[in-house]
Formats: sequence, structure tokens, C-alpha cells
Amino acid sequence: MYCLTTNLWGRDFELKVYMEHCSDEEVLPLQNRALEALTQSWQTVENSLEAVKRFCIENNGQEIMERPISNIFKYVMPQALYVTRSSQERVILLCAYRFDIEHGIGVEFVNNELGRIDQQDKLI
Repeated sequence: MYCLTTNLWGRDFELKVYMEHCSDEEVLPLQNRALEALTQSWQTVENSLEAVKRFCIENNGQEIMERPISNIFKYVMPQALYVTRSSQERVILLCAYRFDIEHGIGVEFVNNELGRIDQQDKLI
């Protein structure tokens, strides 16, 4: 594990980077490519902000009084990147979520495109 220092949605973060693999397995070249490709096209992650806001409103709109959401960090706090061991370049941005402290949320990127946003355990 190592950390990636970056700016996301207007705030600086040091995101932990986890590569999915068992102790007797090596990290796949595809996993390294997936992380490298996503960091090189970081604008894809930046552009996920509106989708994350929609997720918050759709799932917890009754608790969120402000429309539109002006400060996503009141509800979502990016924490790590999880690079999956799959046949696609798949990276999940793991975030703490105010309304689901146990599960948080994950923002999935598949082949450098926004995939799903859901509870972390449903994406990993």
C-alpha cells in the first residue's frame, strides 16, 4: 500500500491505494495500468462530483436540506483508491459517507469511465 497525493473536488487529499490480491499473489500488470491510466486522466474522477451529489440526494434527500449541494465534503469524504483484480481496468474511489458510516460509498471507474456509485461492499 502507498498513498497518492492529489486534489479532488477542490480539496487536497492523501488517498491510500490498495491493490486487490492475496498474500501469495502478485499485483497484476493490468492493475498497475488501471491505476496509472486513472491518475493520468484524473479529470474523469473530478467529473464524478455531480453524480456523487445526485447519489446523495437520491438516497438521503430527506436528511440533506440544501439543494443543490454546495459542499460535498459535508456528506462524502474520499479516503482511498481500491484497484480490483479483474479483466478490466477497474478502480474504486472509497469514501466515508455521513449517512452510512458502516459501509461508506464507492465510486467505480471502469476503463477510465464512471461506472456505478453504491455502498463499498457492493462494489468490491
